[in-house]
Amino acid sequence: MVRSDRLVNLSIPRAKLGISHQDSWSGRCHAWNVEVPASVRIVASRPLLRAGLERLAEGADVSVLDETEPADLVLRAADEPPDESAVDVALVNGAIVVTCWSAPKPAVWDALGRLVSRALSG
Repeated sequence: MVRSDRLVNLSIPRAKLGISHQDSWSGRCHAWNVEVPASVRIVASRPLLRAGLERLAEGADVSVLDETEPADLVLRAADEPPDESAVDVALVNGAIVVTCWSAPKPAVWDALGRLVSRALSG
């Protein structure tokens, strides 16, 4: 048996770069930061109005939380008083009134854009 003290180069060819199904994925992530989708709390005393606001939020791809949970923004009916939430969205006579008490995160801005466009498009 012959013994060789030389290192053997076992180079493995690299895989060819191609197109992946993930290349077109437009998820909410950036480099090292994964953003959580925005959440909304619905405030409406009438059940039918509440259901309509929930449908609006779900159609805009915003997570609807219970009344007791803290949310990124509050979507409320015109007859409901504002609370101390950071972002308040009220539907008043066909208009959308957004009140910000602090600077929203980018995910909340995106959710606001989706909510407004969904509400105005019907």
